[in-house]
Amino acid sequence: MKTLGHFTYNLTPGVPGADSACNTNFAGTHACTLANLMAAPASDLTCLKDTTNMTVTSFWAIDPTAADLQQCIDDALGGSNQRWEYGTAHTPSRGELMTLDPATGALGTVQMSQQCNGSLNWVACCQ
Repeated sequence: MKTLGHFTYNLTPGVPGADSACNTNFAGTHACTLANLMAAPASDLTCLKDTTNMTVTSFWAIDPTAADLQQCIDDALGGSNQRWEYGTAHTPSRGELMTLDPATGALGTVQMSQQCNGSLNWVACCQ
């Protein structure tokens, strides 16, 4: 599911919305964390396509252990203060992402401090 760093799926923001969309599209799944992606064999990541048949080339790195300001937290005045609910660039909040080589299934290194509204990346679904 390709998105900005402000996840909104099934009318639900943040990781709960991503979890809901994963489960809707692939029963019994949830949004993959960074640890899930790193543990996946490359063969599971080779030639990945999303629900619209686009080739997947990057993932948002959902990391419960990372600092809030590296997880697109909505830290705007009056914001929700929840992770993966921030979609602009006027506060210090940023996100982490990793690239994917679709031919080999190899993940790149985590790229920190990416603008939450600066690029579209995928949220992977894991069992």
